[in-house]
Amino acid sequence: MEQGKLSGAGLDDRESGLLSSLNSWATLHPILNTLNTEEDVKFLMRSELGNKNRIRILDRLYSRYNVLRRERERRELSDGKLPF
Repeated sequence: MEQGKLSGAGLDDRESGLLSSLNSWATLHPILNTLNTEEDVKFLMRSELGNKNRIRILDRLYSRYNVLRRERERRELSDGKLPF
């Protein structure tokens, strides 16, 4: 991802909405379990790393990422594919 996108330049509406949820734990917490793609969570993690770099927020985002990744890998296994 480009550094310009992390700072807010050239974001689409979805990305802008995701970034606004990073303002505080109170705004992130309600949407955390609605994040349904690994890409959205990675976007938020990169944004957090490039800005405030709050370890507790990064840890919680990583936990959500791990849940999504695990679900994807289980689907792949049930389809007879190895996840790697």
